[in-house]
Amino acid sequence: MESQAQHLSRATQAAMDVAQVLGIERFKPVVLHHSQHVTIRFFPLDVVARVISVKDAAAVEALHRELVVAQHLVEKRAPIVPPTTDLPAGPHFSGEFALTLWQFVEHSAADGDNKKHVAQAANALRLIHQALADFPGELPTFKVKIEKCRSLLERERFA
Repeated sequence: MESQAQHLSRATQAAMDVAQVLGIERFKPVVLHHSQHVTIRFFPLDVVARVISVKDAAAVEALHRELVVAQHLVEKRAPIVPPTTDLPAGPHFSGEFALTLWQFVEHSAADGDNKKHVAQAANALRLIHQALADFPGELPTFKVKIEKCRSLLERERFA
């Protein structure tokens, strides 16, 4: 079984391989996040790769949909981190990994106790929902993920 460190190393190498194919030189891959996917900044560029393991065609379809939805939200001026426009956003493939490219945006962590941050987040979510109201395609349901979580919790509770 592959360790997290091995998976991270292979995902980083996949991002570097795609960067090379795209002609990106002289950058340092900086891991920003690692969970279900790996987020890697091509430092000092303002480009971030979101890298996932591709296990089936559904994962590739989800990446395509994610980019289409993001482009719709950009056109509606919704408050999102947009796909990169300096390079093809993807999806790009390297071995068993697929990745999409996004703009790097500096951010500051929200303080959950700060009512201003909560209000800003709520407003941003409202604007995103408004922008999605006329999305012409099918949007994924989150009920499947909620049911999957519930199933895992039930299994743990009775184990």
